[in-house]
Amino acid sequence: MSDELANIWIVIVAVIQALFFFWQLRIMRRQNEFLRLQQQVMYSPEVRVTNVQIWPKNGAMGDRVRLSKGLTVSIRAHAVNAGGSTAYLCQRESNCALAHMVKGGVALPMFKPYKNVGIALARLKRPHVVNHYDSIEMISELNPGDFGFWQFDYVVGDDFSEGDVLHVMGLVVYWDAKEQIEVTGIAKLMEIFRLGNGWRAVPRTRRRLIAFAKRFHEEEQIFSSVDAAKNPDYEYVE
Repeated sequence: MSDELANIWIVIVAVIQALFFFWQLRIMRRQNEFLRLQQQVMYSPEVRVTNVQIWPKNGAMGDRVRLSKGLTVSIRAHAVNAGGSTAYLCQRESNCALAHMVKGGVALPMFKPYKNVGIALARLKRPHVVNHYDSIEMISELNPGDFGFWQFDYVVGDDFSEGDVLHVMGLVVYWDAKEQIEVTGIAKLMEIFRLGNGWRAVPRTRRRLIAFAKRFHEEEQIFSSVDAAKNPDYEYVE
């Protein structure tokens, strides 16, 4: 009888040890998730729109552009991930760019042109081979240092007149992580850390957005960002 009890206790101890072992593995996995989340906060992605290029469609890149009625120009705008982690582009929201002529060059419209339903928008792409723009693919993510571009043609309207100013504008929506991680139990307690005067949770994922608008200066043949203070709906970062 004592041998049977001893065997039962041995089995019970073995089961407890196994459960404890799996519990430790679960905690370690949650710890790794927590460390990854901290890394996302410390080294978050940062998408920036850099240079914009323009040239006559029937010409070559680098040719000067003189805007006139009916002229077709080719436009290419570049974006780069200047942050420390991958930017995952949101497929359900626009990552787009377009050209828009501002009559008289006075002010951008109150309603953003790229919000118009049915309007043709350029989507963010990248070359399969560096600087080989004839072979391209749509972008779903940008690693640190990677770049993408929008490229499209624009036809100057018949209502063009002196003083009208060409703008290239758009937005990029992206996330810190591919999907939100569910953190519960002990791991939930572990993800709480001291911040300022209160307890806050480390954000698991964050939606980010950059809106941009570039103004074309015909004499200098360059684009520059519009004044963010005067155009907060067109030039901002979330």
